[in-house]
Amino acid sequence: MAQHCLRVSSLAQEFGFDHNFQLVALHHDDAEAYLRDIPSPVKRFLPAIKAAEESILCAVMRKWKMKDIDWKALKKLDRMVGAGEEAVWMPRRTDTWGVATRAIPNYTRMPVLDATVGKQLWLAVHETLLWRIEHGC
Repeated sequence: MAQHCLRVSSLAQEFGFDHNFQLVALHHDDAEAYLRDIPSPVKRFLPAIKAAEESILCAVMRKWKMKDIDWKALKKLDRMVGAGEEAVWMPRRTDTWGVATRAIPNYTRMPVLDATVGKQLWLAVHETLLWRIEHGC
């Protein structure tokens, strides 16, 4: 999860989104640390899970004084990273229902990080973004 969120935040930076947006992108899946990663199609049948996710994200945003963002833009970046991750790490489909091959953007080529390294990098990016927001850099 940390590595995925690092990718989304990094892509937000590449697309020119501000530090607040990058910080929200870094935290966008925080609820999964408590609720697990539940696929969106399943969540449609579990409205309490979606509500819990939103509640956790609201609490995180309050804690770190994040401002509201363009959520559609974040979802688009999240899907771009997810598609890249799928293309790199999941086996290609060979059945007749397979999806057309996608180009693999450079940001998906980040090597898989050891959990400890991923955590340290996530924390470093988090602290850097907080500092930049606070100091207007």
